[in-house]
Amino acid sequence: MSITDTVGTYETVRTPDSVASRIRLVKGNLRVTGTASSASPANYVDLIGAIANGAPTITAGGSDTDVNLSLVPQGAGAVTVSGSGGVRVSSTISISAAGTTQGTATLLTSAYNGITTVGAGSGVLLKTGVAGDSQVVFNGGANPVNVYPPTGAHINQLANNIPHDLANNTACKYCFFSATLVVGILSA
Repeated sequence: MSITDTVGTYETVRTPDSVASRIRLVKGNLRVTGTASSASPANYVDLIGAIANGAPTITAGGSDTDVNLSLVPQGAGAVTVSGSGGVRVSSTISISAAGTTQGTATLLTSAYNGITTVGAGSGVLLKTGVAGDSQVVFNGGANPVNVYPPTGAHINQLANNIPHDLANNTACKYCFFSATLVVGILSA
């Protein structure tokens, strides 16, 4: 493992009951790199400190275009998020549906998407996903909206690339069981 002091200082902390040291960010930002093999890492984790009332940030980065961030517990352990604020995900409201084909529909990029303007026959496109991903779409427009799956995928029993017709004043959670199978769970 290597630690790069990008704009600050850190200290190594060893507690009496610990086998390995911990690294505590004292001031500034740190970059932590390392791999399970002897190869040099292409991707890394940045630890970014914050001033009072700010939120420290853990960010994945590197030379790859898309870098996932995995939190992996040991054995039967679980990943636990504590705090009274809960977990927050991206949310976009005031989306306008556009286009009448999969290729011209408005791309939805957030976890929660509120559509407010829906012209007759217009649509939105779910972002490309993998097993475990999901997006929620609420149609608050005056017309039904065509919700297109990513290219090559299908929603429920519909054929590949065919849109799901989401009625106005209705929400649907689209769950990716794989990159090509999307299951829609409708609201009441």
